[in-house]
Amino acid sequence: MLDLHPLHIHSRPYGSFDFFKTVSEMIHEDITPLSCGRSAVVLALSTWGLSRREEILIPQYLCYSMVSALARVSFPVLVPSGHIRAILVYHQFGFPQDMAAIEKTARKKNWKIINDCANTLFTKVDGQFLTGWGDAVILSFSKLYPVLLGGGLITKDLILCRVLAHKMRHITVVERRKIKTIFQGFKNHQKSPTEETLNTIYESQGSLPQIVAPPPAIRRYLPVSKA
Repeated sequence: MLDLHPLHIHSRPYGSFDFFKTVSEMIHEDITPLSCGRSAVVLALSTWGLSRREEILIPQYLCYSMVSALARVSFPVLVPSGHIRAILVYHQFGFPQDMAAIEKTARKKNWKIINDCANTLFTKVDGQFLTGWGDAVILSFSKLYPVLLGGGLITKDLILCRVLAHKMRHITVVERRKIKTIFQGFKNHQKSPTEETLNTIYESQGSLPQIVAPPPAIRRYLPVSKA
């Protein structure tokens, strides 16, 4: 099992942004590295100003950990109503949803689209990567690669881009302390924490470390072709 390491503001750890840069070049999108897909979706929704009084439309069979994360900054629902502010599109088992139809409806109703490409990072429909759709695209590398943590966010939303740029430049002392505490928790439990351990630490700390970098060995699991 490969580990992920916190990326500190003053020094580069074992591992680098090479993996994210390579993936970005392959799918022709800029990826902001985050700790996991949940961190990405919470960051997007909170930046857009959603609250627990506003609803996000979600699909059935969404995992509890994602619903729990969504519930921090919105009110997840399965049936559309007049209070919907955003929609989460999930490509179950890697089967692409009809993003053109979804985007047409969402634009008409003024919904933000979160495109969950955890299982469809390199999937194309009619020659276009699925990661090119939506206001925010969330990635979760632990769904595809042998890593414990690691996610990303893709967006062309100008406000969200500015927030991401600010967060990447300014990691607060509190955030650094939180990162240290979380990874110490990993160390105290076992070398390869289980998902239950990760969720326990996630709940107790309120969030996972925002910025991580995978070790170089992960690159061997990337597709050979960039086509």
